[in-house]
Amino acid sequence: MFVDMKTWLVDDILFKVDRMTMAHSLESRAPFLDHRMVEFAASLPVEYKICGFETKRILKTMAVREYGLDNRGKKKRGFNAPASRWVVRNAREMTEYLVSSGFFSEGPLTRLFDAHVALRRDNGFKIMCLLGLAAWSEGLAAVTPGGRAL
Repeated sequence: MFVDMKTWLVDDILFKVDRMTMAHSLESRAPFLDHRMVEFAASLPVEYKICGFETKRILKTMAVREYGLDNRGKKKRGFNAPASRWVVRNAREMTEYLVSSGFFSEGPLTRLFDAHVALRRDNGFKIMCLLGLAAWSEGLAAVTPGGRAL
């Protein structure tokens, strides 16, 4: 909990919520971050909070008992960028950019993009990683002697 509070929470989750709510003139509250709630949660034994892969045990039990809300079978949804939709809209340009980077062959890239655009497989995360690698290499080549990637 301590590491999450000092890193992931402030450097990722709260940062994103803050930027998105400000961008849309919204006010957001994080009731579980009240210092009394955090201190209480930190004082609980681990088995009250986690059992195998199930997390937030007390919160889930309370939601069922008090409000009849049973979300245990539902998949967790994040607050991520819509990368998969960006790939669908810009597949041709992205493929051309990746091929021109010199790292990738056109055939495997075409298969990766075709499966994504046809909605047979969500390859958005993979494709965004490849784009990041190509962009990083391009920037690296610009600052290395002779303009060559290392």
